[in-house]
Amino acid sequence: MKNTSKLLSLRLPVLLLLATLFLSILAPSQALASSSQNLPWEAPLQKLASSLTGPVAQSICLIAIVICGCALIFGGEIGDFTKRMIYIVMVVAFILGATGFITTMFSSSSAVV
Repeated sequence: MKNTSKLLSLRLPVLLLLATLFLSILAPSQALASSSQNLPWEAPLQKLASSLTGPVAQSICLIAIVICGCALIFGGEIGDFTKRMIYIVMVVAFILGATGFITTMFSSSSAVV
């Protein structure tokens, strides 16, 4: 009795595996889920990436880094909240400006993180 229940419990996964194999051989394009269409959000993300790596964005990053640096050096006694906001703006400017810097220094393309 125990052997038959064990045999039945092994039979179901084997049958599922064989059915999957048969269907993948029968219809390989559906099994591989290939598609030639672009996803709907790819175009806006590509446009955003090109905007963040363009020359205008690089100029804005450079200006922001200079202004934040001057504010920290010559700011005197500024509040803790203001310092944190200046740090946040400076870090964002460094991150967005890093792509152009890497491209310039190493003459290769860089990825937007």
